[in-house]
Amino acid sequence: MSALDTRPLALSLLAGALLTPAAFAQDIEILYSKVDASATSDIPGALDLAGLPAATKWRAIEDFSVNHDGTQWVVKGRTRLGSDLETILIISNGAGSPATAENLAQEGQPVPGEPATHLWDFFDSNSPVSFDSSGNIGMSGRHKGGNSDELIMKRTTAGVWTKVLTEGDPLMGLSDVAANPVGDETLGNSVGSVQLLDDGRIFYGVTPIGNCHSSMYPSTMLDDTGFVQCGTPISSAIPGELWDGMGYSDCAMSLDGTIYLIEGDTDNATSADKVLAIDNTVVLREGDPVATGGLIMTDIFQTRMSGNGNWIVRGDDPNDDDWVIMNGDLIAQTGDSVEGGAEAYSASIAAVACNDMGDWALIAGTDNADPALDQVLVVNGVVIAREGDPIDLDGNGLFDDGAFLGDGSSGSAAFNANDLHITNGGMVYFIAKLNDGMGNDLNDAGFGGPDAFARMQAPNVFAPVAMCFGDGTNGACPCANESTLGAGEGCKHSQGFGAILSAAGSGSVAGDDTVFSVSQARANQTAMLVQGQIAISTPFKDGILCMGGATERVEPFSTDASGNGNTVESVVTNGHVMPGQTRYYQVWFRDPGGISPCGSGSNFSSGLMVNWQ
Repeated sequence: MSALDTRPLALSLLAGALLTPAAFAQDIEILYSKVDASATSDIPGALDLAGLPAATKWRAIEDFSVNHDGTQWVVKGRTRLGSDLETILIISNGAGSPATAENLAQEGQPVPGEPATHLWDFFDSNSPVSFDSSGNIGMSGRHKGGNSDELIMKRTTAGVWTKVLTEGDPLMGLSDVAANPVGDETLGNSVGSVQLLDDGRIFYGVTPIGNCHSSMYPSTMLDDTGFVQCGTPISSAIPGELWDGMGYSDCAMSLDGTIYLIEGDTDNATSADKVLAIDNTVVLREGDPVATGGLIMTDIFQTRMSGNGNWIVRGDDPNDDDWVIMNGDLIAQTGDSVEGGAEAYSASIAAVACNDMGDWALIAGTDNADPALDQVLVVNGVVIAREGDPIDLDGNGLFDDGAFLGDGSSGSAAFNANDLHITNGGMVYFIAKLNDGMGNDLNDAGFGGPDAFARMQAPNVFAPVAMCFGDGTNGACPCANESTLGAGEGCKHSQGFGAILSAAGSGSVAGDDTVFSVSQARANQTAMLVQGQIAISTPFKDGILCMGGATERVEPFSTDASGNGNTVESVVTNGHVMPGQTRYYQVWFRDPGGISPCGSGSNFSSGLMVNWQ
C-alpha cells in the first residue's frame, strides 16, 4: 500500500485476549539483602574455583550501575565463598527478576579473551560498569595471574567481550614536561569513571601514566588518546590557569560525547583551587557562592551526569553545611525546607542523581526531632521514602516481615552515601540499611552494614509502562518474526529487529507536553501514533496489535533516515484525553510490501500504557 490505511480499525481486528501490563511498584522493592531467611540473600550465578555453580549468599552489597532506560542493572558485592572468589558482578537479564540475574564477572574466574592464567581480581569504582544507549557495557578491573594488570573491557548485548586496553599499553596525544620525551606514555594501574559512548569509544580517567611526569597526571582519555590532562589549560577567568589534579573517579561524559564534566584542582592558590568544570570551563570554584543565595563552596563530594549531559553535584561549605547544584541551579542546601513545610535539610546530604528528563533525586538528613525518622529519599522536592518505613521483604504485598528502612542504630546512616540512580521513567535505585524495628540490624552476613539493594517508582514522575513486546511474551508474531527476548521491541520488521515506542514529558493533561517517540522503525516511512482504551493482544499486519476499544489515530508523521520519529502535535487534543484516564499507545509504520517479513507492508512498535494526570 502507498500509505497507512486511515479507515477506522475494524473492531473484529481489535478483539483479543486482554493483556495485564506490568505495573511499577509504588513501595520499596528489595532486590537483594543480607537476610539469610529471605530469598533476596541468594546470589544467582556464583561459581566455584572450577567454574561450577556454587550456592552462596551476599556478604556485602557495595555498588551498582543502571542502564539509561532502567531495563538492566549490575550489582557489585561480595560472596561468602572465600577470599579467592569474593568480589562479584551480577547483571539482570531480560526477565528482569533478581533471582534470574546472571554472573557478569567474578573474582577467581577467567577474564574473557585473556590467557587462562588471567583471573579476575577486582573491579574498579565508582560504578562497576557503564551502559551505552543500546545496553552494551564498558568496565575496568584488575586481573591476577602473571602481571597484575589493569584492564578496560567492552561487552556487547550478545555477550561478546573485547579488550580495549591493558596496563602498559601505549597512549597517544598526551603532553609531558619539557625534560621528558613525548609519545612514550603508557596506561597506568588505576582507572575510573569508565563511560562507554554510543560511538563505541570509552571515556575514562587514569593515574598514574607510565613514562610521564607526575605533574601531568591524572588525565581523562578517549580510548588510547589523551583528552584533558593535568598540566594543561582550563578555561576560567584566570589567564593561564592549569589543571593541577583531577578526581579520575569524578569525571563523566554524555553518551554522544559532546558534554563532559571534570572535578579537580588547578594551580591557583589553595584557597581557590578546587573546581568543577563543564566542557573544560570552570562552573564552580572553591570560595565562591555555589549559586545566587547559595552556600560557599569548600569541597565537592559527588558528581553525576546523565546520558544526555544533565549534571548534578553535591558539596560542602566552610561551616560543613551541604548544597546540591544541578546544571548550574541550586536544588537544595542545608536549612532549606524539605517539602515546603517546617522540616528542613540538615548538614548531611549523602547522595544525588539526575536523569535525561531533568528529574533529580537526593538522600539527605533532616532536622526531624526523631533520629529514627530523620533521613529521607527525595525526588523533585517530594519525600518518597523515609527512615523507619516498613519493608515488604518477601514481596507478598504485606508488611509482615518485621523489616524497616534504616540501620538498627537510629544514629547511623539509613542509606549508603553516593549509591543513588534515577531512570528516565522515575525508577529510583539505592542501597539502604534494614532493621527489625527493635534496634537490631538485619544482617546475617556478620560483615559491614545491613545493606540491601532496593528500588521504587517515584510516584511524582511520569512513568509510561512499556508493554506488548514482539518477543513472544505477548503471543506469537504473525509469521514467527519474534524479536530478541528482553529487547523491548515490537515484532521484527524487514531489517531484522523491532520498533520501540517511548514517551517523555509530564504526563499531565493540563501541561500537554508529552511527546511520543519511535525508534528502530523503517527509515523514511509514514508512521502513525494510535491510541486505544483497552489493552489487547492480537496478530495484525506484521505485528501485534495491543490497544483496542474506542481507538484514535492521534497523529501521522514520518520517520527519519535512522528510523526514528516523534509526535509534534497535541496528543491530549488529538486523542481527546482527560485527566485520570488510562490509554494505550503504539506506532503503526509502513514496511513496504514484498520485503516485510509477513508481506503485509506494515508493522507495529512495542506499546505503552499511560496513566494521564
